[in-house]
Amino acid sequence: MHQIPQIKSDNGIPTLYVKGEPFFCLSGEIHNSSSSNLDYMAGHVWPALKELHLNTAIVPMYWECLEPVEGSYDFRLADGLIAQAREAGIHIVFLWFGLWKNAESMYVPGWMKADTVTYFRAEKVSGEKINTISPLCTAAVEKDAVVDTDTAAKTEETSPKPAPPIVAPVPVAIDIDKTLGNAVYSEMVAFR
Repeated sequence: MHQIPQIKSDNGIPTLYVKGEPFFCLSGEIHNSSSSNLDYMAGHVWPALKELHLNTAIVPMYWECLEPVEGSYDFRLADGLIAQAREAGIHIVFLWFGLWKNAESMYVPGWMKADTVTYFRAEKVSGEKINTISPLCTAAVEKDAVVDTDTAAKTEETSPKPAPPIVAPVPVAIDIDKTLGNAVYSEMVAFR
C-alpha cells in the first residue's frame, strides 16, 4: 500500500513528506488556461518544465471541465494530466479553480453561471450585481465542497500507483474589495 503525501513536523518545522521521505518542491505554476488542453501540455509545458529541472508543477484544475453537466463528472482531463505528469517524471499540485479565481466566478460550470437565482451574485453597495457568486451563497459553497471532495477521492482511487498527486486540489481564495459592498472573504471551504 502506498503512502499519501502529508505534512509532518520535523523539529517543529512543517515538512512535506512524499513516499515517506521529506520532499522539497522545485516547482513552477502553469499558466491559468494551459492545462485545459492535453495536446498543448504534452507539446509545450511538460518539456519546458523538464528543461528547467523542476520536480513539481502547480496545475490548475477547472470545475467547468470536471462537471459540465450538473452531477455528472468528466475526469478525462484530470486523468490525462496525471498520466502526462507521471510520464514526464513530475509531481502535480492541483490548484482548484472552483467558485472563485481572482474574485470572479469565471471557472464555474455553465449550468451554475446560468442559474443566478440559486447561485446568487455578490452586489456592490449600489445593489448592482457583479460577475462573482456571493461567498454568502450556501448552495454554491456546498456544491464546491462536494466536487472538491469527489475529485480528491476519485484522484486517489484511480490514479496510477505508486502514489496520487502530491496535493489535490488546493482551493483558491476569494477577495472581494470592501468598495463592492462585501468584506474581504477567505476561502470558506476547508481544504480536506
